[in-house]
Amino acid sequence: MSFNPSNTLAGSLWRGKNKYQKLTPSTAKARKTPRTGKDQQKEGNMKIPALMKLTVITKAEPKKSQDGKSTFYQLGIKCGSELGMMSCNETVYHSVEEGNAYEVRGEYNTDYKSLRLVDAKLVK
Repeated sequence: MSFNPSNTLAGSLWRGKNKYQKLTPSTAKARKTPRTGKDQQKEGNMKIPALMKLTVITKAEPKKSQDGKSTFYQLGIKCGSELGMMSCNETVYHSVEEGNAYEVRGEYNTDYKSLRLVDAKLVK
């Protein structure tokens, strides 16, 4: 059995199934014009969930916002062979320990184009 990209989710989206359609020069041009009536869609904030297994390497010092009303938390993480810093909420920041592996749930916010950790569970 050989791999056929048209049988994958990306392939079905490209072929125009589901609610997506193949972008051609005519449809791309049409999308630049304002939508009216039934075709008008409200652009809204979407929070797309993501599940990951990662190891917490370090916890960065919490940073206050300029107005002092908010605090921002970040974790240094290793996910597979990738290293980086990820934002998280206060609950996750205080519940994780450096050097441990966790199954985490993140949310990608389409308005801010950011991924934030919202829940963590220790992997045994």
